[in-house]
Amino acid sequence: MKRLNHFKFATVFVALFTFIIGCNQPATEKAPEVTADATLPMTVKADPAKMKADIQAMETAWATADNARDAKGLAAFIPTMQ
Repeated sequence: MKRLNHFKFATVFVALFTFIIGCNQPATEKAPEVTADATLPMTVKADPAKMKADIQAMETAWATADNARDAKGLAAFIPTMQ
């Protein structure tokens, strides 16, 4: 029974020692600094009216295919993995 207690103590000691050593390691390499590039395009504000029109067009196409019981038309809306 005493031997089992020594095993538990040794296991906990090794685990704690591993965590302490692993957390105190200095970083080996620094992350590169990110700078702004003037050649990159600026972000554009989204046009809510255009987005609404696009979504409405997709919903209309879905409803048309659904009402016509067109399986191929409905399957066109399912994204494929490439």
